Amino acid sequence: MTTEYDSDSEQYDAEESLEEAIKSDNRDEFVPLMTMQFRGEFTYPHRIHTVAMFVRQICLYEAVNCAAAVLEGETEKQLDLNAFYPYKDMTMLHEACHSPELVELFLCYGARTDIKSKVTESNGIYGGMIPFTLSVRMLWDHFWFTGWYPEQSIFTTIIVLCFPCLRSHLEAIRLLYRSTKEVEKEIYRFVKEAKLVDMAILLMAVREEIASPTLFQGLCDSDLRGNISLRQSVLLEIASIRNLEARSSPSVGSNEHKLVTLNTMLLLLDVFEKVGDEIESYCLQCQETDDEKVTNAQVAAKVGCLLNKAGLTYEDFPIKDVTRFQSFLFHVIYFLS
Repeated sequence: MTTEYDSDSEQYDAEESLEEAIKSDNRDEFVPLMTMQFRGEFTYPHRIHTVAMFVRQICLYEAVNCAAAVLEGETEKQLDLNAFYPYKDMTMLHEACHSPELVELFLCYGARTDIKSKVTESNGIYGGMIPFTLSVRMLWDHFWFTGWYPEQSIFTTIIVLCFPCLRSHLEAIRLLYRSTKEVEKEIYRFVKEAKLVDMAILLMAVREEIASPTLFQGLCDSDLRGNISLRQSVLLEIASIRNLEARSSPSVGSNEHKLVTLNTMLLLLDVFEKVGDEIESYCLQCQETDDEKVTNAQVAAKVGCLLNKAGLTYEDFPIKDVTRFQSFLFHVIYFLS
């Protein structure tokens, strides 16, 4: 005789096995277990949330084989890629925006790039974003960007963005950029809001595309007119702020911080114009050699020298006290001394 306890135990075992199948991206083990979830063999009120949890895990663990099985109907039910999963605030493309393999797969199956995540309390700062913008923003949350503010040192920010562990996420951003219509609207917003780190990420991911002199050509609903480059848009924003300050009374809040950030953005563009090709070539060389054999300290030393060559100097700042930076910053200082 099967008791309620036995049913709960069976459900727990099945869910645990399914999670392990997703973690290992084992398609053969995943299909029958996920099929049981969809069939509702464990009929409990939270079953829908359980299925949603596994959808999130597929994206979290970048389980490409498991995702393909669901999309190809092997689990007897296909998920709507453009529905709000897993907790009704993001689509699957949002959830997978860090994974180039899943992004490519979902795009092939018709995932839309123009759907914005819902603005909810649980979503916090990630509300109201299309997958491309979310992917850029989520890169900030990587381990290497915690405990300090990237604006504290654009020098260190560029070095970190060259680390092998971030290459996959940058590739996902690249795929989303190239698949998103009117993506220039997002870039224009980065300029208007002086999003310095977002711009650094884009320069690492899609430098050639955003360097186009006609980047904002199709941006008809802004105050830009004619063909204009990224640099020109930054200069126009600086001029606009200065004109506003000249017409405003002293009591109006200062935009000094924004002006400083925009001028740093110009410096960032200068650096990539001077050594962007060399940085990209070095990163490709590391990839071809074998990322696992290239240490962060080696990357820091090489990229630090390239940045110094472009006129960007290293300055001591608060993250010197962040333990994980101490080893590679030592190499940078040593090679630049």
